[in-house]
Amino acid sequence: FDYFRALPGGLSRLAETTREFHQRGVRVLWGYNPWDQATRQEGNHWDTLAQLLKATGGDGFNGDTMLSIPEEFWRSSLRVGHPIAAEPEGGGYSCE
Repeated sequence: FDYFRALPGGLSRLAETTREFHQRGVRVLWGYNPWDQATRQEGNHWDTLAQLLKATGGDGFNGDTMLSIPEEFWRSSLRVGHPIAAEPEGGGYSCE
């Protein structure tokens, strides 16, 4: 998750940019790479992601290469008081 912190301006600028999008009616989903686990461990991905999304006002995430989203992501977002949207890149269920 350091790639979010390393953006120019860090998390505070990311939060400001998110607010600017929200002012225009745009929801913000972060890209989440579940396969990127070799850099630095911060505990459970669902807990870290929920905390970072809350800190920046992000609305949720797109799960790169994920066929479904584990329920732990939703539960963690509820625990931190910031319910999120989660979108698997390669799956989900048909609305038909």
